[in-house]
Amino acid sequence: MNSSDRLHGWILIACLFFVSPISAVAAPPGVTLVSCDRSSAVIEFNLPQYHLFNETHDNQTFQRIAVTGWDHISDPGKPALPFTGFWLAVPPGSEVTYQLKSVQTHERSISSYLPAAGVLFDAEGNDVTENYIPDPAVYQAVSLYPSSVVAIGQSAQLRTYQVIPIQINPFQISALSGTLSMTESFRLELEFSGGSRGHSISDPAGALMAQNLIFNYHEAVNWQQRDLRIAPPEINQGWGQYKLLVDHDGLYMVTYSDLESIGINVEEIDPQTFTIKNMGLEIPVLVEGEWDGSFDPGDYILFYGQFARGSFTYENVYTRSNVYWLDWGETSGERLEEKSAAPGTAVLAPYYKDRHHLEQNLIYEKFPYAWLDETIDHWMWTSIDAAWNPEFSYILDVPGFVVVEDQDYDITLALRGLTYNQEIIPDHHVTVIWNDFEVISEYFTRQEEFQVTRSMDGIYANNAIPNELVFKADPVPGVYPNSFYIDWFEVKYWRDFSALNDTLLFRNPQTMGIGQVRYQITGMNESNPDSIELWNLTLMQRLRNFTLENGKVSFQDSAGTVTYYFIGSRNSWMTPEIVPEEATYWHTPNHSVDYLIITHEDFYDAVAELENLYEDRGMTVERVKVSDLYDEFSYGLKTPQAIFDFLQYAYYSYGPLIPGYILLVGDASWDYKSLDPLPFEDFVPTHSFMSERWGETSSDNWFAAVSANPYHLPDMYIGRLPANSEEEIDLMIDKIVDYSEPPPGYWQTQVILSNGADAADDDAVFMDSLVQNFVDNYFPDWYDPPRVYKVPSAGNEQFQGGNAEMLQYINEGAAMVNYIGHAGNQMWETLNLDTLQMIQNGTKTPFVAAFSCFTGIFSNTEGFGETFLKIPDGGAIGYWSNSSLGYQNNNGLINEHLMAMLFDDDTLAIQSLGALTTGAKWRYALGGAGNLGDVIEIFNLLGDPATVFVFDYPEPGDTVDTGPPQITFTGFGPNFHSGDFLDNPVDITITIADDNEILTAPGDFDVKLIWETNGQGVPVPPPDDLWPWDWSQDSLAYPDSINGHTIEIAFKDTLPDGEWRFEIYAEDVLNNESFESRSFKIATPLVLEDPLNWPNPFNQETNFTFTISQNADVTIKVYTVSGKLIWVYNSMQEAGYNIIPWDGRDRQGDPISNGTYIYKVRANNGTQDVEARQKLIRIR
Repeated sequence: MNSSDRLHGWILIACLFFVSPISAVAAPPGVTLVSCDRSSAVIEFNLPQYHLFNETHDNQTFQRIAVTGWDHISDPGKPALPFTGFWLAVPPGSEVTYQLKSVQTHERSISSYLPAAGVLFDAEGNDVTENYIPDPAVYQAVSLYPSSVVAIGQSAQLRTYQVIPIQINPFQISALSGTLSMTESFRLELEFSGGSRGHSISDPAGALMAQNLIFNYHEAVNWQQRDLRIAPPEINQGWGQYKLLVDHDGLYMVTYSDLESIGINVEEIDPQTFTIKNMGLEIPVLVEGEWDGSFDPGDYILFYGQFARGSFTYENVYTRSNVYWLDWGETSGERLEEKSAAPGTAVLAPYYKDRHHLEQNLIYEKFPYAWLDETIDHWMWTSIDAAWNPEFSYILDVPGFVVVEDQDYDITLALRGLTYNQEIIPDHHVTVIWNDFEVISEYFTRQEEFQVTRSMDGIYANNAIPNELVFKADPVPGVYPNSFYIDWFEVKYWRDFSALNDTLLFRNPQTMGIGQVRYQITGMNESNPDSIELWNLTLMQRLRNFTLENGKVSFQDSAGTVTYYFIGSRNSWMTPEIVPEEATYWHTPNHSVDYLIITHEDFYDAVAELENLYEDRGMTVERVKVSDLYDEFSYGLKTPQAIFDFLQYAYYSYGPLIPGYILLVGDASWDYKSLDPLPFEDFVPTHSFMSERWGETSSDNWFAAVSANPYHLPDMYIGRLPANSEEEIDLMIDKIVDYSEPPPGYWQTQVILSNGADAADDDAVFMDSLVQNFVDNYFPDWYDPPRVYKVPSAGNEQFQGGNAEMLQYINEGAAMVNYIGHAGNQMWETLNLDTLQMIQNGTKTPFVAAFSCFTGIFSNTEGFGETFLKIPDGGAIGYWSNSSLGYQNNNGLINEHLMAMLFDDDTLAIQSLGALTTGAKWRYALGGAGNLGDVIEIFNLLGDPATVFVFDYPEPGDTVDTGPPQITFTGFGPNFHSGDFLDNPVDITITIADDNEILTAPGDFDVKLIWETNGQGVPVPPPDDLWPWDWSQDSLAYPDSINGHTIEIAFKDTLPDGEWRFEIYAEDVLNNESFESRSFKIATPLVLEDPLNWPNPFNQETNFTFTISQNADVTIKVYTVSGKLIWVYNSMQEAGYNIIPWDGRDRQGDPISNGTYIYKVRANNGTQDVEARQKLIRIR
C-alpha cells in the first residue's frame, strides 16, 4: 500500500469509529484483566522486568529503578519510584470495595534512592536551579513509602462512563532502614455495589476517548449513563429585543426619535408594555406620555443606569458597559411610584458622608507569588519602592468637601506586593500621610492583597487648600527594596448637598437617624422644575412637588436607615447606545451536535468553510457567535463564564449527540478593555488561571472540564485558532483544509525530536534519555528520526545542532516536531523566532508539541506557538504546549503519555489532535499520587481539535532518497539574517549536497547573484569546468555536467553599495528540488539599524540586538530615566545582525529594580560614528 492509499484507509477507519467501536485499550505492562461484570472485576498483577541503575545529580550518585512503559513518582523530594495505573469503568453510581489476595513480596537493601526533582528558589522567589533534595518526612522515616501497594482515587466521569483511577505501587521504600519492598504479584478483587445498570449510548467522541483510556472498555460499553450529578445551569433569561449600553451612573433617556432612527415602527408600540431588565430583573422606569396608549414624538423612556460593577473589583473586569434590555408587547411594565416630597418643617440636613473611589488601571501584573486565587485584580495604578521611587502624592480634589471637626474622615487602601521575600515576614511597610497626619502605618506580606481602613479626626481635614495624600514605601530591614503596587483607595468624607453639572447622587445623613429629613440641593442651573427629576433610588420612587428657587431644590422625605437619592436636570440625562438583538436559542435543549465552533463575530463568515469541511464528513457542526453566548448566559455582559455555562448546558442538555469537539476562534488578551497601548485584542476570552510561580495565565482546558471531576480533566476536545484578523483565520483554515488531503510523501513518516538542554552532564542526560526511550519503544530498530540537541549528553554529540538544522528538517517536511527543553515566550533553544519565520514547508505541516516554558501562551502576546501556526508558507497544523512555567518531571511525563497516544501500537491509530492531547492529560492524571502541578490546566491546543493527525509508520523502503538537495551558505556570520548588512569584500561559500550519489543532471542547476538596482544577472561560464570555482558579480552559471555528492561554490568580491541577493536552485536525478536565497546590503557609510532589546519588558535577562553595515566598535550604555549610568558594554562587532545578552544587573552586579530605563547604542569604525536610543522596561 502506498502512502496515499494508506492515508485514505485511515480516513475510512476514522469514520468507522462512529459505527463500530472495538476494544483497543492497552493493558499496562504487568497488569491483566481476568474477569469483569456489573458486580465485580478481578485483576492480576505480575511485576515486569525492571532495571536498577545509578544516576548522578549535583555530584551525588543515587540508585534508581525503571520499568519500561511505567511512570515514576514526581512529587519533589519523594522517592522517584516507578508505578503504573489505569482507568477502570464501574457501573454508574456504584461504590467500590477491594481486597488484595495472593500477595507475593520480597525485600532487598537499597541506599541513596533518587528523590524526584524539585526546583530551588531563592528568598525573592527566583528560579535558582533544579535540585534533588530528599524530603525528610520520607527519607527519615521507617514506614514504607508509598504506604499502600494499590491506591484507588476519586471517581470521575469520562463522558458517559464512571471511572476510577487505580494506581499500583509495587516498589515501596523505607529509606531510614535502607529497605526496598517489591511486590512481585497479587490478585486484586473489586466489588461494585449500588448504583444503576446503565446502558449503551451512541457517543462518537466519547467512544474514541473511552477506547484509548478505559482498561475494561469492552466490558463497560453497556454501563454508560449521562451524568446527572451536575444539573445544567439555570438560564434566568433577562434579554429582550434591544440592548441599551450604559457606561456611567445616571439617568438615561430613550426618545421616540431614538427608536425611529434605528428602524422601529414606533407607532405600533403600546408604551405601557415597555420593560427594561438588568441582570434578569425588571427595573421600574418612567415612560413620559404613555397614558394615551401611544408612543408619540416628544415621549420618552427614562431609567437610572449604572456602569457594570465587578464581583471582586469595583468595575467589571471584562467590560465597563452595563447591558439593559428593552422590550415591549407583553404585559404592562414596572413603573416608578410617584410621591409628594414638598418641603416641610423637618430639620434641614447639613451634610452627609460620601464615598469617593479612586482607581486607575495602568499596569498589568501577573503576580506569580500570590496565592493561587483566581479572584485577583491584575490591573494596578502605580508602584512605589523604598529605594528609588519611595513616594506617591495625590491631591484629593473631591466635590462638596466640608470640614466637620467632630467627625472622622476615613481612607481605605488596597495594595499588593511587587517584591517578594519568603524568609522575612512581613516584607512590606506602607505609610500614608493625609495633610501631614500619619493616618496609616502598616506592614503586610508578599504579593497578597492588603486592604486597610483607618480614620482621621476632622480637625486635620482642610477645605481651604487641596487635601494631599502621600503614600510611602518605607524600608524593611533585610528586604530590598520593599516595592509594592497601589491598586485603589477610597475616602469617606463629609460633603454638602451641592450639585455638579446639574446632578447629584446622595444619601440621607448618617448623623440624623430615621424619619423626616429636609434637603436643599444647591448649584442647579436648570430653571424649569419640570425639567428636573428627583428619584428615591432605594424605594424607586419619583418625588414630586419639590420647590426650585435661585438654583436651589428643596424637598422633604422620610428616610430609612440608608436611603439614596438622585437628582438630575434634563441637560444631564444621557442617551444609551441602542443595539438591536437577533434572538438565538442556544439555551434550549433541541440541538444535537458533534462540533461547536465558538467564534468572534468578525470571523463568523470565515469559519463557514471549516463547518462545511466537517459536515461533508458526516459530522453535525454548529457555529456560535460568542456575543450570543454573553446575551443568553450572562445577560449580555462579556465574561468567559458565559462560554463555560453554555458548554456545560450543551454537554448535559443537547442530544442525542453529545458535543465532543470545541473550537474557539479568535485570539485572547488580558487587556479586556483596551487599557494598554499594545495592540492585543480580546476576541474570545480565555480562562484566567493562577499558575504556580508564574501567576495569571491562559487555560482553555477550563471550558471543556464541565463535569467538575476532581482532576480538572476535559470532557470534550478543545482547541483554539488564535486569529487577530480575517487574513489570519483564512490562512489557518486553508492549512486545515489542505491537511485534510495531505500530499503523499516521506514527510509523513518523519518525527523531529529536539532537546534544548543547558548542561551536558545534567538536564541533557534526562532529555536525551527521554528521547531515546521514544526511539526505542515506538519506532522500528532501523529507523533513526532526525534529532537536534542544543547541548547533547555524552554519546549523543552527533545530534548537536540548532536553528539551521531545525529549519532544514522542518522545511523538508515532518509529521511531528517534539521539543523538550528550555524556552521563552518566543523561542526554543534550538529554534529562534527569526528562523521560525523563515520556514517554508508548504502543505507538509507538522503537529508540534513543546514541553518547555511559556511557548503555548497566547493571551496578551504573540507567542511562539501562535507564530508557528500563522507562518504563511507552511508552519504547523497544530501546537500543543503550556502557558506557564514547565518543570522537567511533569513535562517529561506528559510528553511520554502524548507519544504513547501517538505511536503506541496498542492505541488507536487514527486520532484527532484533540483526542490525542486530551488522552495524554487523562493518562497523566493517573499519577495523582504524585505532584500533577498545573499541567492539566495550562497545556493548550492551538489548532483544530478535529484535525486527524497524519502519520505513516516508517518502512525500510521509505528511506531511499530522503529529500531534496541541501543548500547551505557559510561566511555570513553566526547571527546573520536575510536582509542584513555585509562588509566588503564579500566572501561567501555556497554548498550544495544530496544524500543521493547523483546530485544533478545538466541544466538542473542555477546560481544567481542579483543586484536589486537592475534585477539582472549575466551568464559567466565556470573556468575549466572545475569545482570549486571563482565567481564574478552579476553572474549566472550553467555547468555542462555535474555528477557528485557535494558542490562548493566560492565567491569573493568587492561590491558596490545597494541591495543584493543570492538565488540557488538545484534538482537531483529523482526530481527532488531545492531553492534557497539570501539577501544582503552593502553600504559605504556606517549604518546602525533596528536597535532593540527582547524580551521587552523583561524579567531577569534581555538581549540587545542591532544591525551594522560594517565592522565597528560598539558601545551600549544603560541609564535610569534620571540620567544615571548603570551599565556599559563595549566590544568589536561584525557587520550584520548582532546579539548582546544582558543579565539585568548593574555595574556592581546587583539586579536592577522594576521600571523604565534608557539605553544608547553607539557604533564607531574609526572614521564614522553613529548612535541610537531606545527604552527598556524591567518587570518582575
